[in-house]
Amino acid sequence: ELMSRMIKASEVYGVRKVTLEVRKDSDAINFYRKLKFSGVDVLPCYYQDGCDGIVMERQL
Repeated sequence: ELMSRMIKASEVYGVRKVTLEVRKDSDAINFYRKLKFSGVDVLPCYYQDGCDGIVMERQL
């Protein structure tokens, strides 16, 4: 719900792309994919524990 509202508000303000970072091992990746985000880059050792990050984005 919150993400859907944020996306709609972004469209109203003319935002063309929403970008986020998420842990490579996170279940949240599936949540973002359902919201039409796709992985566009890998951030090696992005987190303090050495876990990679995934950059995800959605074109609006």
